Amino acid sequence: MSVVDAAMSCCPVCRPIDCRAVGCADPKRPAGNRLETPPGTCCSVCVAGPSEACNKGQQSYQSLREQLIQKYNFSPCKLDSDCTLVVEQNACVSDCGTAIFAAAALDFESNSKSASVDCASCPSPAIPPCAALVALRSNGQCGTGSP
Repeated sequence: MSVVDAAMSCCPVCRPIDCRAVGCADPKRPAGNRLETPPGTCCSVCVAGPSEACNKGQQSYQSLREQLIQKYNFSPCKLDSDCTLVVEQNACVSDCGTAIFAAAALDFESNSKSASVDCASCPSPAIPPCAALVALRSNGQCGTGSP
């Protein structure tokens, strides 16, 4: 960062600024915004939307989630009771439920919960309004439907 140091020169000289000596105003942060300190500055500014780390975490989680759904719905189901509804509410997502092969539901929940740490920098997702759903057999696979 360029600063004028009269003891060194009359022109700006590149040198690091000691941010401990800088007084920063506390910016107002509306809902849905975050504080971010731009490179080369000492003070935080208000920025709209999720952070880049949050976006990457959500993309990573979504990719893994799709793989887990495919993995845990690989076994064909013969009865509606072979399926169960798993509702995800974690740092990455809040949903109304996904139909999973019942015998694999605990593994799905455990793996998706572990993967949700990637979204630690994200704001809490809003809980959507959900219609009543049930897990049922559809073409030999688990799916959702109305009760």
